[in-house]
Amino acid sequence: MAGVDKCLHFETEQECQQWYSDAAEYWQGGGAGSVGCTYALDCGAGIGRVSKDLLLPIFTKVDLVEQNKKFLDKAPEHLGEYAAKVGNYYAEGLQTFTPEAGKYDVIWCQWVLSHLTDGDLLAFFNRCKSGLNCNGLIFVKENVAKRKSAVDDDDHSVTRTMTAFRKIFSDAGLRILQEKNQPYFPKENFPVKMFALSV
Repeated sequence: MAGVDKCLHFETEQECQQWYSDAAEYWQGGGAGSVGCTYALDCGAGIGRVSKDLLLPIFTKVDLVEQNKKFLDKAPEHLGEYAAKVGNYYAEGLQTFTPEAGKYDVIWCQWVLSHLTDGDLLAFFNRCKSGLNCNGLIFVKENVAKRKSAVDDDDHSVTRTMTAFRKIFSDAGLRILQEKNQPYFPKENFPVKMFALSV
């Protein structure tokens, strides 16, 4: 995924920014109140690429959670001046991470949920629900298998089908506000879906 991600970097972040704006506007238009831009959580943050290019330009503060501490240690250098807007660096896997209650306007999960089992993912979403403020949203961006879920032999990650994602969202009590296909993605790769979820 790294090579693909690099070549799509510019288009992807522009698309994500527009998609975030559209989803937030839709939620506001639904009469639920405005989605804030105060605090976001970047899940599976790595060295902070998504935070730097997408979240930190929008939000006042962003927390990064990443299982690999070596990646987090490199994040301040990668983030540059944006590092001053980072609230916390959490070196912890999503299997056990619990967001602070009511803290986040947005919880962003991009190319990381494939490393969780269905049970761990369901439990994670349930913990995320309590971490959102009253108008908060969860954003998910992941590869999607067309016919049946696929397990990677190297890293044991699971590429889920739409049916699998929808069931987990439903079981977690999450509603799909919007879903969108990632454009400009090579046809030989699994397609990428983006979801905006509300409680």
